Amino acid sequence: TCSTLQIVQYSFDEGKHVETVGGTFKIPDQIHMMDLYETTSKTEIYTSMEQVEESLVVEAEVAVASTTFSATASAAYSTTTSSSDENYYSVRKVNLELYGLEILIEDLEANTTPEFFADSQALPLRFLDKPRDFLTFLQKWGPYVIL
Repeated sequence: TCSTLQIVQYSFDEGKHVETVGGTFKIPDQIHMMDLYETTSKTEIYTSMEQVEESLVVEAEVAVASTTFSATASAAYSTTTSSSDENYYSVRKVNLELYGLEILIEDLEANTTPEFFADSQALPLRFLDKPRDFLTFLQKWGPYVIL
């Protein structure tokens, strides 16, 4: 079985938020932006090189005007000729949005649950001093923290 225990006490007094491709989300006061990313991609088909160039110019202008940290890249286009001698141009566009979240716990006692704080304070300074205490702590709280 899998169980989770809350160790961080969150507050939302500062009204912080982050805007992502997926929408706008509230961020707890104890969280700070740092490095994460998400990507989106799409393939577009054009019938002329002028359409390809126009699309890339518009994409570049939007990327420059954006207020979020982002990077836009376009793969090389490919040309296909149909039986009616018409050319089609395929362009793959990839958008990389960079974000980040970092937990800020300056005061461990004030920002964690009383039970987690007590258990963490009961640990010895060094693992080798009492390995069994660390293993008991990890069995109870787990080796990972999911915020």
